[in-house]
Amino acid sequence: MSVRTDREVVDRYATAMGAGDFETLFSLLADNVVEVYPQSGERFRGRESVRAIIEQYPGGKEMPNPAVEDLVGVEDRWVLTPM
Repeated sequence: MSVRTDREVVDRYATAMGAGDFETLFSLLADNVVEVYPQSGERFRGRESVRAIIEQYPGGKEMPNPAVEDLVGVEDRWVLTPM
């Protein structure tokens, strides 16, 4: 399936996250992705850093599939609700 818009990428990312499909999730990340955790002030830069954070989270790939309850954004900035 060819991805055509930023919104399609974000929708596929959210679907993959909810399904626990980490390979699809990681394939959708840009090399220069920045993931920000506003509650702690942490910033993770780059696809491999984001992947490492998810994989090293307690439970790693075995963690329960998160539910995406709200997704807002425009163009290159998107926000997911805490899960």
